[in-house]
Amino acid sequence: MKNKVQIGTKLLKLRQENGHKQLVIAELLNSSQSTISNIEKNQLSPNYHQIQILATFFRVPVSFFFDDETIMEDDWAIVGLLY
Repeated sequence: MKNKVQIGTKLLKLRQENGHKQLVIAELLNSSQSTISNIEKNQLSPNYHQIQILATFFRVPVSFFFDDETIMEDDWAIVGLLY
């Protein structure tokens, strides 16, 4: 799967541009700093609810996390089958 959505890369960019530490995002998502680190390394994927929280927090549309990437059918597992 070549064009995997890089949600973590986008989260890292948003977090750094807004001057937040991983711990702030971890608290926002009721998670741990190590989990956020793994998401940012694209080793874990946040669920759709977490993506909604992040989008609201950073004031971006949910689609921000998926734009500029080809979402393949298997990637819908990341967002919990939106349909």
